[in-house]
Amino acid sequence: MADRAEATVRRRTVHKLPGGRTVEICALGLGDFIAARERALQQYKRTKIETWTANADLLPDDQRTQWIREAFERAEALTVDDLPRRKMKLPARRADGAIIRDGRGEPVLRDAEVEYAAWWMSETAEGRLFMTYLSIRRGDPSFTLDAADELFINAMDELETTANLVGELSTPSLGNSSAPAEPSRTPGQRRAERRRRRKIGR
Repeated sequence: MADRAEATVRRRTVHKLPGGRTVEICALGLGDFIAARERALQQYKRTKIETWTANADLLPDDQRTQWIREAFERAEALTVDDLPRRKMKLPARRADGAIIRDGRGEPVLRDAEVEYAAWWMSETAEGRLFMTYLSIRRGDPSFTLDAADELFINAMDELETTANLVGELSTPSLGNSSAPAEPSRTPGQRRAERRRRRKIGR
């Protein structure tokens, strides 16, 4: 019974943010993922330009100008078909869609290959913010990306938690290979990682 309930696709839920604000978190639709994929492509282009022009300052002026121009042209020619697939860990599921859990109740993770945009939305701060913005906007069309930025600018842990919730709502409806990926780390793993970082920082 519990497994069946877990496999049910929830479309939206109310979520409380730091400071007491309550927002409606909605599952993303195909149009949202297309928008996120285009956004991920723009970020990917920017990253490639930065990589290709990293040492351009070492070139003579005339060569540097040509090199930078060519880098921008190469980046502009990139399309979503050029985005590389990424590997990450996702919760394993049974045939009925229920998440497989270990003896402690934590999801059993498996290696999976996902679309670049799914990886970007799950594993980068920019992607998590954009995914969360798209989700809240479905319930509140007036909500903007700037508003999302203001909400989470000093609450990165809460951004990760909220983005993971969006992923949980959206993954069953869009499929693991293209939807925003569910959390690749369990809550226990995230706490352990924060403790490890604090130790290193001492």
